[in-house]
Amino acid sequence: MKFRWPWQKRTEEDELASLDAMLDSAFQPVSPSNDFLTGLRETLIAGEQKVLGLSRRTFQQLLLVLGAIASGVLLIFTGIRTILNIIGAFGRLRKPRGEQDPPSETVSES
Repeated sequence: MKFRWPWQKRTEEDELASLDAMLDSAFQPVSPSNDFLTGLRETLIAGEQKVLGLSRRTFQQLLLVLGAIASGVLLIFTGIRTILNIIGAFGRLRKPRGEQDPPSETVSES
Protein backbone atom coordinates (compact mmCIF):
# COMPACT_ATOMS: atom_id res chain seq x y z
CA MET A 1 0.00 0.00 0.00
CA LYS A 2 1.33 3.38 -1.00
CA PHE A 3 1.11 6.12 1.59
CA ARG A 4 -0.30 9.43 0.32
CA TRP A 5 -0.20 12.73 2.13
CA PRO A 6 -3.45 14.67 2.37
CA TRP A 7 -2.21 17.31 -0.05
CA GLN A 8 -1.38 14.65 -2.63
CA LYS A 9 -4.90 13.98 -3.83
CA ARG A 10 -4.11 13.58 -7.52
CA THR A 11 -4.71 10.11 -8.78
CA GLU A 12 -2.32 8.29 -11.05
CA GLU A 13 -4.81 8.55 -13.92
CA ASP A 14 -4.82 12.36 -13.55
CA GLU A 15 -1.03 12.43 -13.53
CA LEU A 16 -0.83 10.25 -16.65
CA ALA A 17 -3.45 12.34 -18.44
CA SER A 18 -1.61 15.58 -17.71
CA LEU A 19 1.69 14.01 -18.78
CA ASP A 20 0.10 12.75 -22.00
CA ALA A 21 -1.32 16.21 -22.77
CA MET A 22 2.05 17.84 -22.11
CA LEU A 23 3.87 15.39 -24.40
CA ASP A 24 1.25 15.82 -27.14
CA SER A 25 1.76 19.56 -27.13
CA ALA A 26 5.57 19.30 -26.93
CA PHE A 27 6.13 16.74 -29.68
CA GLN A 28 4.32 17.62 -32.89
CA PRO A 29 5.04 15.42 -35.92
CA VAL A 30 7.17 17.04 -38.61
CA SER A 31 7.21 15.96 -42.24
CA PRO A 32 10.77 15.71 -43.62
CA SER A 33 11.84 17.68 -46.68
CA ASN A 34 12.33 15.95 -50.02
CA ASP A 35 16.05 16.82 -50.03
CA PHE A 36 16.50 15.10 -46.69
CA LEU A 37 14.63 12.00 -47.87
CA THR A 38 16.65 11.84 -51.10
CA GLY A 39 19.96 12.13 -49.24
CA LEU A 40 18.90 9.53 -46.70
CA ARG A 41 17.82 7.12 -49.46
CA GLU A 42 21.15 7.54 -51.24
CA THR A 43 23.07 6.91 -48.02
CA LEU A 44 21.10 3.80 -47.07
CA ILE A 45 20.63 2.24 -50.49
CA ALA A 46 23.91 3.40 -52.06
CA GLY A 47 26.35 0.83 -53.43
CA GLU A 48 29.03 -0.75 -51.31
CA GLN A 49 31.40 1.69 -49.67
CA LYS A 50 35.05 1.10 -50.50
CA VAL A 51 37.91 1.11 -47.99
CA LEU A 52 41.39 0.87 -49.51
CA GLY A 53 39.83 -0.45 -52.72
CA LEU A 54 38.01 -3.28 -50.92
CA SER A 55 34.37 -3.56 -50.04
CA ARG A 56 33.58 -2.80 -46.42
CA ARG A 57 32.72 -6.43 -45.62
CA THR A 58 35.93 -7.75 -47.23
CA PHE A 59 37.98 -5.17 -45.32
CA GLN A 60 36.38 -6.22 -42.02
CA GLN A 61 37.09 -9.88 -42.76
CA LEU A 62 40.71 -9.03 -43.67
CA LEU A 63 41.16 -7.20 -40.35
CA LEU A 64 39.65 -10.15 -38.50
CA VAL A 65 42.03 -12.63 -40.18
CA LEU A 66 45.06 -10.40 -39.53
CA GLY A 67 44.06 -10.05 -35.88
CA ALA A 68 43.68 -13.81 -35.54
CA ILE A 69 47.12 -14.40 -37.10
CA ALA A 70 48.74 -11.82 -34.81
CA SER A 71 47.07 -13.40 -31.76
CA GLY A 72 48.27 -16.86 -32.79
CA VAL A 73 51.86 -15.67 -33.28
CA LEU A 74 51.87 -13.98 -29.87
CA LEU A 75 50.43 -17.11 -28.27
CA ILE A 76 53.17 -19.26 -29.86
CA PHE A 77 55.92 -16.86 -28.70
CA THR A 78 54.47 -16.85 -25.19
CA GLY A 79 54.42 -20.67 -25.12
CA ILE A 80 58.03 -20.90 -26.34
CA ARG A 81 59.13 -18.36 -23.73
CA THR A 82 57.35 -20.30 -20.98
CA ILE A 83 58.95 -23.59 -22.04
CA LEU A 84 62.42 -21.98 -22.12
CA ASN A 85 61.90 -20.50 -18.65
CA ILE A 86 60.84 -23.90 -17.28
CA ILE A 87 63.87 -25.60 -18.86
CA GLY A 88 66.14 -22.86 -17.48
CA ALA A 89 64.68 -23.28 -13.99
CA PHE A 90 65.36 -27.02 -14.07
CA GLY A 91 68.92 -26.31 -15.20
CA ARG A 92 69.51 -23.96 -12.29
CA LEU A 93 68.04 -26.44 -9.80
CA ARG A 94 70.09 -29.38 -11.03
CA LYS A 95 73.79 -28.54 -10.71
CA PRO A 96 76.67 -30.95 -10.94
CA ARG A 97 77.59 -32.50 -7.58
CA GLY A 98 81.09 -31.07 -7.37
CA GLU A 99 79.96 -27.54 -8.06
CA GLN A 100 78.87 -25.31 -5.21
CA ASP A 101 77.46 -21.85 -5.05
CA PRO A 102 80.08 -19.19 -4.46
CA PRO A 103 80.10 -17.96 -0.88
CA SER A 104 77.96 -14.91 -0.41
CA GLU A 105 79.61 -11.78 0.84
CA THR A 106 78.42 -10.88 4.30
CA VAL A 107 79.21 -7.72 6.15
CA SER A 108 80.69 -8.47 9.51
CA GLU A 109 79.98 -6.12 12.32
CA SER A 110 83.02 -5.15 14.34
